Amino acid sequence: MFLAEFTTSVPEKVAALNIDMMDKYTNFDKIVPRDTSLNKIPDKKDVHSGDSFYIMRLDGLNPLLGWAMGSTTGHVTTALWMEDGELYVCESTIADSYWPTDHVQKTKWETWLEQAEAADFQVVYVPLNAEARAKYNETAAIEFFKENEGLDYGYRNMLWGWIDTLKNNYPCVPDDYSTVCTQWEFFEPLFGMLDRKAPELVEMFVNQAFNFRLGTSNLRFPEILEEASNKGIASVEIPTIPEQDSWMYQTTRDGEPAVGRSMVCCVYVCASWKAAGLFGDNEVNCG
Repeated sequence: MFLAEFTTSVPEKVAALNIDMMDKYTNFDKIVPRDTSLNKIPDKKDVHSGDSFYIMRLDGLNPLLGWAMGSTTGHVTTALWMEDGELYVCESTIADSYWPTDHVQKTKWETWLEQAEAADFQVVYVPLNAEARAKYNETAAIEFFKENEGLDYGYRNMLWGWIDTLKNNYPCVPDDYSTVCTQWEFFEPLFGMLDRKAPELVEMFVNQAFNFRLGTSNLRFPEILEEASNKGIASVEIPTIPEQDSWMYQTTRDGEPAVGRSMVCCVYVCASWKAAGLFGDNEVNCG
């Protein structure tokens, strides 16, 4: 099922396994083959800054992410006309067997289309409506991209954009998608064990985000649990403390140590929209 993580394209047998997994283990409508003659690539001139592209690649990881999130997509990007007059697709992603570049990045429209087709992306184009387009400040979106270009993918808080309720956001299995589910009680001892065996891993995926939530810094996972207890916060409640867009993580920019935002793909798109003024005076935290 995960073989396509190591190949440029998605073999048909691997795609079939992923579709079978989504049919059996997600609460989505049954996936049926699409008539490819209906596929249409939007004309470049019709794509506006702020428009978005929602992606599913049948490679094991994308469907797994979709299952965990309750989503039929595993990646999202946004369009941006830059100052050089070129249309780019901007995103936060990682380099792997099918994608050549790492970090928060921009790719020229034509190049992105070629790479997406070669990678066997299933892409849905979602343009902004007229009202949102009128609000969208392209200059501010460009500045936001420049401020964050090269930052590492949002590993440091990615789990906590998924697991952010006491019980409701954990993946469950059929038949009723509610009886047999993973729970915090599985993850807590797992993180404790990994904090001893692979501290760098837990520091990246857990500890920084939890330290922010408790108003502390540099605590290891057992110390985080102790501090939470001292503050009257149950360990299961720590992930429910909302991520704040103002939190700046110890991360990297173009591979070098840096302080900056930690953004997975959807957080980058949301934050770009926020910077461009789409949400107006509404208080929105994208992370």
